[in-house]
Amino acid sequence: MEEWIRNTNINSDRFCSFQKRKQCLNIIWTTTSKKDLKNGCNALVDQLLTSSDTTVISFYLDMCHWIFKKGRQDLIDHTHPLYTLLHCLSKKIAILQPWISQQLQATDWKLLYPFLVWLIDIIKISILLEQNEQVVEKWMDNILNEQQVSDMVPRLWYHSHISVVRKSMELIYFWMKRHKTVDMTLSLIQYINRCKANLSPIEWSSFQESNQTDFFYSPSCRQKADTNPSPMIVDRECISLLIQNIVVSLSNLIQRQSDQVLDNVLIESIQQCMTNFEDPLSSQHTLLELVFSMCGGNDRVLIQLQLDILEIHTYLERQQTLSCLWTDILVPFLIHLNPHVMFIYFMYKSGLDYEVLIDLLMSGETDMLLYMMRYLKYVERHPEEFIQAADQVLGFRNDQYQGQYGDSDGTDTCTRLLMELFDDTRILLQSDSFPFNASPLANRISSVLECLNQTLLGSS
Repeated sequence: MEEWIRNTNINSDRFCSFQKRKQCLNIIWTTTSKKDLKNGCNALVDQLLTSSDTTVISFYLDMCHWIFKKGRQDLIDHTHPLYTLLHCLSKKIAILQPWISQQLQATDWKLLYPFLVWLIDIIKISILLEQNEQVVEKWMDNILNEQQVSDMVPRLWYHSHISVVRKSMELIYFWMKRHKTVDMTLSLIQYINRCKANLSPIEWSSFQESNQTDFFYSPSCRQKADTNPSPMIVDRECISLLIQNIVVSLSNLIQRQSDQVLDNVLIESIQQCMTNFEDPLSSQHTLLELVFSMCGGNDRVLIQLQLDILEIHTYLERQQTLSCLWTDILVPFLIHLNPHVMFIYFMYKSGLDYEVLIDLLMSGETDMLLYMMRYLKYVERHPEEFIQAADQVLGFRNDQYQGQYGDSDGTDTCTRLLMELFDDTRILLQSDSFPFNASPLANRISSVLECLNQTLLGSS
């Protein structure tokens, strides 16, 4: 492995690079000697940190990505090359930080893209290690310093290549998830204002068209009468990441310790952003459509978004001393994107089909099981709000279901549609065909159904 890495010439020919990547990975996966693997990983890190050839750096960044990606799937295997590579990187920490700063100042997207992927991989690994109650080495959490995160990464949101814009926004998402930082809030607000100023209504509409994929991109440039053309390199995926970043940033802000004083400029900026929250969005249903059209193509993203929104509402519910301050500031956000409206609209967009819900619960690619357990507890605490949200989201479809539940009024009909969805799901969960213990979820659904029934009877 070491000999191949030190002696193989890497060039810019794509086909040649592809073949050499296969060769290199095959050698890595088949290296069984710990000593040979360590020497090989040291050689890889040396090439990465000392080469001045961007083609070579990009190639070995890509090698790191494949090792990290495969290693994340089996973190309990400490013999995996992932751990050896991380150990070799940790021994180079003295030159790693200046090297990272140098890469962040690069302009070539062919280097920046794999470098950003490399950073995201390391942060993802640190998050997974902590979730699995494993030790996270200090250098991994300090892979970026405060100045790099607050100044250098946001600059890449305005890069001329769409791939760099996407990955730099994704990097901030995982960074905020890991460190619970609020330092990016002002930069996010500035980016929102830039989007509002430079993207026309037609361009916003084009992002929501169903015939475009999440990664469809065409250059946008809006000409102002009194300024030069101001291009926005942005697509649906960027807006989806922006929405995710906003929610995580607000969650981090709300969950700061009560003895920490928030900067007045930050508070004023958030208040101004919330004041203009509804400017381009005339109704609540329109806002839901925007969020779902931008994020709805990816179940994992949409479920995580609902988890984050639920976390915000749950935290404010527990922290009465903070509730008044943040409820006043975030009124538009808290009303428009509350957990009930998000879940019910999600189910509506899924056809109110219990089989879709079951598929999501069984999927290993989403956190639907975790979300449902937490959300159902929230429904039990707020059944009246759930019933109101059901009418709010499904009420405009009332004629379609009228008479299905006898003489029930519109609100009752909408709620019972969702109760039927819950009940069908509960019945299937009671079978033995699930790869997890479904009893707690089935029992929770039964409890929620009883709670909603009692609430409906009490209001009739």
